Amino acid sequence: MKTFLTITISIISIITTLSKAQNFYPVEVNSKFGYIDRDGNFSIPLTFDDARNFSESRAAVRIGQKWGFIDQRGNLIIQTTFDDCSDFNEGFAAVEINNTWGLIDTSGNYLLDPDYQRVYPFSDGMSLVKIKRKFSLIPRHPEFRYVNTSGEFEIVTHSANAQGFSNGLAQRKRIKFFLILPLKETYSFIDKTGNIVLETDYESIGSFHNGLAVFTDNQKAGYIDKTGKVIIPPKFDEARGFVNGFARVRSGDKWGFIHPDGSYLIEPVYQYTLDFHDNLAAVKIDGKWGFINARGNPTIKAQYSRANSFHKGLAYVIKDSTSGYINTEGKFIWKKPK
Repeated sequence: MKTFLTITISIISIITTLSKAQNFYPVEVNSKFGYIDRDGNFSIPLTFDDARNFSESRAAVRIGQKWGFIDQRGNLIIQTTFDDCSDFNEGFAAVEINNTWGLIDTSGNYLLDPDYQRVYPFSDGMSLVKIKRKFSLIPRHPEFRYVNTSGEFEIVTHSANAQGFSNGLAQRKRIKFFLILPLKETYSFIDKTGNIVLETDYESIGSFHNGLAVFTDNQKAGYIDKTGKVIIPPKFDEARGFVNGFARVRSGDKWGFIHPDGSYLIEPVYQYTLDFHDNLAAVKIDGKWGFINARGNPTIKAQYSRANSFHKGLAYVIKDSTSGYINTEGKFIWKKPK
């Protein structure tokens, strides 16, 4: 019994430590970057020239002009050798060296050597790769490929533009030409076998989120499902994809939120909004930013000249000459020294 209790306490301790360790937030003081914890205490000192949020226990940091990655103790575990990089997603990060891109794993080993025009982060188990274009007098669509987590290319497509997989489908855009003159843009979606499963004639269309994609028709935005059926008719002046169950929409010059069935969660009354994160959304009212909950009730008064979305319990804001992180109660837990 004593052994079981000891093991249980140890497991809880490890889980608690990991949970706290993941809640690190980048801060900048006198052009140097470090990290604070959720209580506003420094966890990693100000030693970097730039720093990003942690993702999958790794954070991208810049020393001089080169990027690398640190762990949650601040140790440089992937050396700063890259001109640019993405965050880690699904175990891999895209990295740039001399204007070419590749993919690395969390140990810094290459899944794809940096030989490509552009590589995008993994999504739905695939990474989108853009192949370097060869010179041609005749308009040709560039080549895109999708690579799996084993580094194998599974799909090859030629299109004017392509998107990563989301909800099992990937969007691609093609342009019809007459000689060298572009005539029409068309959008379609492929599945993970590379087969076209949906073709559309809309003016534009986004990726699928929550099973719905934003489309525009006659300059109005609506939503279709993965079969192409119109679920929410095009009645908005602008619309965004669904994030955490809700989507931002604009009618006239005001923004609000809708449910997946098209009904309003919150009527369009705001100058602008950000998506819901940590059950709160930043909204702009009369030139100032505040926060609301999913019922539309103000939780933090509109008082900031700038506000970011909440991330793991904290949001970066600027109020007058004060900037720093606030918690979900609107209390500053860290202020940038003046």
